[in-house]
Amino acid sequence: MKKTLASFALLGCLFIIASCGSKGKNGVTYKDARQYNDYIVNKQMDLQKRFEAATASLASVSNPEEMKSGAAKLLQSIDSSLPAVNKDIVDVQGMPDWNGDTVMRGAAVQLFTFYHSVLDKDLRDMGNLLAKGADFSTADQQKMEEINTRINTSESKLDD
Repeated sequence: MKKTLASFALLGCLFIIASCGSKGKNGVTYKDARQYNDYIVNKQMDLQKRFEAATASLASVSNPEEMKSGAAKLLQSIDSSLPAVNKDIVDVQGMPDWNGDTVMRGAAVQLFTFYHSVLDKDLRDMGNLLAKGADFSTADQQKMEEINTRINTSESKLDD
């Protein structure tokens, strides 16, 4: 009888632990699909805010002094954003699957990695070009347009 009670108690404990949600390497427990989804969406919204903050410094660049100032703000924003983006990538990679499904997690990692690359490479290259100020040339403008085209082409592939 004691063995049977102990077995039921053990099974009950296991059931309670299992019903508490799914926990991944990132240490977060997701009790339901909504919470799992919200975790990813909130990280994505944070990434979007960082990206918009970085690119906002380019919105009103029209003369050499604004170019240098905008470039400095852009590069500073990139440098301050990248550690958080890296952490978000690791956090999302550390999420468990949801009932065997990894599609959403995989898509989020792919998207976050893309924007990390855009920040670290493409926008940094643009910032370095703009930092030339008065020495910014027609060839530099062409490089900026090529970078922008590359970003848009790569982004459209993610949307497919």
